[in-house]
Amino acid sequence: MDQKEIEDPEISDEDNAIQASDLKLSAALRDKFDSISFDGKREFRCFSNFLSLLCDMLHGSDDDRSELLTKNRDLYSKMAIVLRQFAFRLDENDEVSLHFALVLAKMSEIDRIIIMNDVTDHDPIWNYLKTLQSEFFEKMDLPQDSIQFSLLHYRLVILSNISLDEEMGRKISKYLSIFFPETSNYIQLLEKAIETNHIVGEPMIALLVNISRYETFENILMIDKKEVEDFIAMIIRGFEQSHHEPIRKSCLSLLCNLLLFNFAQDILLDDDMELIPKILLPLAGPTGELYDEEDMAKLPLDLQYLPEGTEIEKNQEIRNNILKCLLLCCNTRLGREKLRENGTYLVLRELHKTESIRPLQKRIEDIVDILIKEESEYDGIDDLLKLKIPNELNSKLDEMDKALLEL
Repeated sequence: MDQKEIEDPEISDEDNAIQASDLKLSAALRDKFDSISFDGKREFRCFSNFLSLLCDMLHGSDDDRSELLTKNRDLYSKMAIVLRQFAFRLDENDEVSLHFALVLAKMSEIDRIIIMNDVTDHDPIWNYLKTLQSEFFEKMDLPQDSIQFSLLHYRLVILSNISLDEEMGRKISKYLSIFFPETSNYIQLLEKAIETNHIVGEPMIALLVNISRYETFENILMIDKKEVEDFIAMIIRGFEQSHHEPIRKSCLSLLCNLLLFNFAQDILLDDDMELIPKILLPLAGPTGELYDEEDMAKLPLDLQYLPEGTEIEKNQEIRNNILKCLLLCCNTRLGREKLRENGTYLVLRELHKTESIRPLQKRIEDIVDILIKEESEYDGIDDLLKLKIPNELNSKLDEMDKALLEL
């Protein structure tokens, strides 16, 4: 329950396709290869071998690429060092750098560790982070087929993928907290990511989700309560208003991560935020048909008398993330009280009748089980997440959960 949300965007088939023939015809590629000052370059033996490795990584399925990385791990690991020299250098915005960035992005989808082989504190990727905000603002609205827009896209995909790894995620979060020490920086990035072309907006929000797992991000948020309120309001607005499902899902993942910070949970659960009514709404369905007058009066005003034809959220991942948010609210007494005040039990009772995905049914049951208990049963427990359970009992509970999921 305490694992924070992470995001892993992928490069779609509709992204810029670079054919092997394009690479072979590029004299600039060979010039760039010859200019690389990296001793491990000799392990490629010649330019044609390096080119072959590039082409192999660009084509085939994920399984094909995974097999290539497994069989040639040492070679691709050294190749990643070469690619990083140009994919993240700010003075490199040509077609060859685009090739390199695309290969790195595709490698990061399969193996996010291999592409960060032998990374040092002087690696171009850290210098690039200094300019992340300005580059995003400058290039996010460029034509999709432009080299600069595509480079921005691939760089963001690489960063969002490598930040899934805890060590790299912490390091990226640390550098960004130094370069961008104010919550306002992240409000601006989030706002633009929600509003702009989702091709670059989606990996940017995924990156924000991944770095929000760590104390460095929490420390930034604790500086200014008003800015935290604005940040949270922006996340909720993105969830409510975006028509792009991955963006909505990522906004919910951000909320899940913030709910693990006690000070942020207090802000999230403030009545002015209306968090619980807003995330319950996609689960409520046509309440005008489902509830009698007594139960209807227990629902928030925005959930009352929803008309016939009001649909429950169809996206399974979004329903799952909403339930995760609700479950995280159950960790504290304040959260449980707010859930009860907003008729959460009633909404989940009806949702359980129509939910067909067993793991989601189980999550509904877990939330309801917590809410129907008397608060006296939680006396002395300030945060359920901090409750220490013996390993032996934990194993038994895991086995019980598995058995329940199979029902």
